[in-house]
Amino acid sequence: MKDISFNVGRNQHIAIVGPSGSGKSTIVNLLLRIEKPTAGSIYLFGKELSEMDFFMDENQNKPGF
Repeated sequence: MKDISFNVGRNQHIAIVGPSGSGKSTIVNLLLRIEKPTAGSIYLFGKELSEMDFFMDENQNKPGF
């Protein structure tokens, strides 16, 4: 994958669709932190995903994976 960028607003739903091998599972794995990006960054709520701790109190009202 190259040059991927998208924003999802509060209360929005999205579908990730595409042919086999297009990176759908990779996107989900990156968001779930199962895989780490080899380049670039992923941001959630304005913070870099790799720096977030989903078990901290500050994130209790945010979506869990």
